[in-house]
Amino acid sequence: MRKITKQVQSYLFCTCFINELYKDNIMLKGGFIKTVILLFVSNIVFAQIPTDYIVYLPFNGTTENLALGATSVIENGATFQYVQDRHGNNSALQFNGVDNYLNCGEYFNLNSEVTVSLWVNTTYSNSSTSLFLIEKYNGLPGYDAGFSLHFIDNDEIRFAGRNHSNTFIYTKTANSNICDGQWHHIVGMVDNGVWKIYIDDEFVSSYDTQNPTGSLDVSDNLIIGNLFIDNDYNRYYHGLIDDVRIYDYALSESDITALYNEGTTTTSSNMWSENGLDIYRLTGNVGIGTTDPGSYKLAVEGIIGAHEIKVTTDGWADFVFEENYSLMSLSELDAYIKANRHLPEIPTTEEVEENGISVGEMNAKLLQKIEELTLYLIEMKKENDELKTRVEKLEKKN
Repeated sequence: MRKITKQVQSYLFCTCFINELYKDNIMLKGGFIKTVILLFVSNIVFAQIPTDYIVYLPFNGTTENLALGATSVIENGATFQYVQDRHGNNSALQFNGVDNYLNCGEYFNLNSEVTVSLWVNTTYSNSSTSLFLIEKYNGLPGYDAGFSLHFIDNDEIRFAGRNHSNTFIYTKTANSNICDGQWHHIVGMVDNGVWKIYIDDEFVSSYDTQNPTGSLDVSDNLIIGNLFIDNDYNRYYHGLIDDVRIYDYALSESDITALYNEGTTTTSSNMWSENGLDIYRLTGNVGIGTTDPGSYKLAVEGIIGAHEIKVTTDGWADFVFEENYSLMSLSELDAYIKANRHLPEIPTTEEVEENGISVGEMNAKLLQKIEELTLYLIEMKKENDELKTRVEKLEKKN
């Protein structure tokens, strides 16, 4: 029986729970409904990567299969090189397309379902020879089970195998355009007799065998980076591979999304991206402590602590010192303050409470008032000097 993921179980629970509340005519407050929906959605969006794999090769500097308790697989051919993965770490494995491949041995059995997940990065393909990413399948007539995931006809991906009745079956993408030197997530799956391919969290192809029963198991080794047929090694993959996982059941779409988003701060497909140690998002707004950031790119409900904050703004207040600047007289300023209870061009308490303030704009306004105050002081100093001079003249005259 196909395994039910925790996300599906949560969906069934939440659905039944809400239905029962409505059935019993319970009055539900908006906040409670939002909480229930949020819990449900967050459980789906923040789906955890399934860890009940039967193969897991993260290639973090070794070829250990963590599903077997960090047991190393057999490296064949030239020495493998570890290169930069999609997160900027040197933990992806480079296949030379000439003679190196991995032999993981024959240690697991399959029934009627399987999911194969891995990341690839290549610019190489071949229209005349299939280049194999991963296979546990002899491929010759007379063999009755197994699977393989490989490039074929240049830029297409084929997920193929034989079922228990020795029928060759496969599904193939059309013009997948993934031999572009970029990282792509590929998933091949047999789900209740349907062979499926997902690329970059998108379903792209399927084939229904109309015969969901029977075993996929085959007594052949699991090979990564080549096809093994009677000691004939001529289907070498040329490119990078990372994070190989195999499950003995069909994953849910939320599981596939979780695998696609692995290693990022992503909460749903294509939201966040990484560039080395930098994390960025090109669309939408972010809320911290709030679920409604509004029109703000970043909205924080709380206190922000920082050693220094740099704000860029358009324009500054130096126009106050221009010769044509019209400075309000002190008598006019006095009348304005008495009538409005705040300085000109400075928002009122009510406006700040309703709309907040822009730090850059407010600093410019405050600087404008400081510069105007400076001009008032200079003007008063001149008047004082003139009065002082007149007093001195009167004293001398007397």
